[in-house]
Amino acid sequence: MDQQMIHRLKKRPDKTVWGVLALYSMLGWSQHSFAIQASKATYQFSYGNQVLGEASRVLSQVNTGWQYQFISKISIIGQATETSYFNLINGQVQSSSYTRQTKILARNDRVNLNFNSPKGQITAQRGNNRHLLNWQNGVLDDLNAEIQVREDLKHGSLKRSYCIADHNSVEMLQYVNEGKE
Repeated sequence: MDQQMIHRLKKRPDKTVWGVLALYSMLGWSQHSFAIQASKATYQFSYGNQVLGEASRVLSQVNTGWQYQFISKISIIGQATETSYFNLINGQVQSSSYTRQTKILARNDRVNLNFNSPKGQITAQRGNNRHLLNWQNGVLDDLNAEIQVREDLKHGSLKRSYCIADHNSVEMLQYVNEGKE
C-alpha cells in the first residue's frame, strides 16, 4: 500500500518528543489517511525488546462535528494528551477547540485554544498566560492539521502552507510531500 511521506518544514522550539511521535504515528496511520471516518489506532514504543510506552489516536464523530484525540504514555518519563474538536465542511477543517496536556518528569503543561471565527479571534492560554490571537481563514491546531493534510492529499495536493495556532501565535507552516513508500 502506498503511504504518503510528509515532512513538516518549520520546527517549533516549545515542542517536545510528543510532537515528533505524533508526526511519525500519523505516517504509520496513513492507511486511514484517505477518508475521514471514525477510527482508532494504537502503538507501542520499544527499545530493543522492551516496551517503553504506548499511544493511541482516536477519531470520533461527536454530534455534527469531530473529536480527534492523541494519548501517549512513556514509562517513568511522562504522558501527553491532545484533543481537537472541529468540523469538516467540503474538505476543509474548521477548528473549534484544542487542548494539550503534558507531564514530563515533574513538569506539567497545559495549552487551551478556543477558535471564534465570528469574533475574529482565538483565545489561547498556557498556564496563567492568556493571549487573544487574530483569526486567519483556515486556521488549524497542531492535531487537526493532520486531518486537513490527509483531506488535501485525498483531493490531489498539499497547500503551499497551513495556518497553525499555538499558545502564543499563529504561524504559517509548510509540509512537503516527499513521495510514496
